[in-house]
Amino acid sequence: RLRSTSRQPNTRSPGAPPHVQVQQLWKAISPREALRSPQVLAIRQLPKISPWLSGFAALGLTLGVLIPVASTLAIGNLVGSVPPALGKGMGSPQAHDLWTAFVIVAGLYVAQQTVLPLLALLTGQLSRSFGEHLTQRAMRCVSETAATGHLEAPDALKEIEKATGRAIGFPPGPAISLLSGLWTGRLGSLASAGLLFRYHWWVAVPLLVTPLLLMRFWRRYYERTTESLFDQNQDLRRTNYLETLLMNRDAAAEVRVFGLMPFLLDRAHRNWQLTMAGVFASWRGDRLPIAAAQLISASLTTTALLLIARDGVSGDISLASVTVLVSSVFGVAGLGSIDGDAH
Repeated sequence: RLRSTSRQPNTRSPGAPPHVQVQQLWKAISPREALRSPQVLAIRQLPKISPWLSGFAALGLTLGVLIPVASTLAIGNLVGSVPPALGKGMGSPQAHDLWTAFVIVAGLYVAQQTVLPLLALLTGQLSRSFGEHLTQRAMRCVSETAATGHLEAPDALKEIEKATGRAIGFPPGPAISLLSGLWTGRLGSLASAGLLFRYHWWVAVPLLVTPLLLMRFWRRYYERTTESLFDQNQDLRRTNYLETLLMNRDAAAEVRVFGLMPFLLDRAHRNWQLTMAGVFASWRGDRLPIAAAQLISASLTTTALLLIARDGVSGDISLASVTVLVSSVFGVAGLGSIDGDAH
């Protein structure tokens, strides 16, 4: 039995009545639909693969968020302890506070450079096990029937290449490691936004909303790209076949004897251009929104830094607070940063 995962038609149309669009939007963000998202479905497989590695991956995600936030606060405390210690001398209680803050920062740095990489290695091992698990599932699914005719059907080959990642040249296994890194950065950015809320909420909210919009634009951009590649995977197979004829040893003699090199080069290049035409077209729709969101985010970040600097110079906030807030501004701005492989 070959399980089909054909795409359902998109029922959301610009011409739908407003109340229908609201119902569709609510359905898309409902908890039931969230539990069916690809990320949740992938995470639910992990305890079945390895409970221990899944626990270490969750611990790595948690510490990956907490340690950088704690380091930001500790560095702010260290910077704020320097002027009193210099004023009172090295034997004063203020100097003792400075050394205590220094030891805390050093301990957090050591943990960030030792514990987190070790947990990242375990997450990578879980990611490889996840990829092998999906490969085994795909092989069992394909070989459940004694017949082999489905292995020659274009629709079946398309689904197999989707499941194994060969359609886009990116296997599904690394998604777990990349997902962990993606959410570590997102949760860290939300923690930075929480620190900014203690300063001024009207500074934190715009800094948080703009990267979220930018992240939505980028996500839609990569979704369109991936969908275009999936839709064109039969043409990609043809391109790969032509490239194999050019570089494979088995066909090398025939290609040279019959002078097929210019013909195959031209066909491979034309087929690649035809395949990527849909991908390139999907890139054009969001260029202006992404550029506008980037510009707005940079302007808000600059404004927030100027406000923090003004309050620091006027004495409204301490030097330690200035250090923490500046780091938090850049932390929130990182919410809109993009790792193409992760998406």
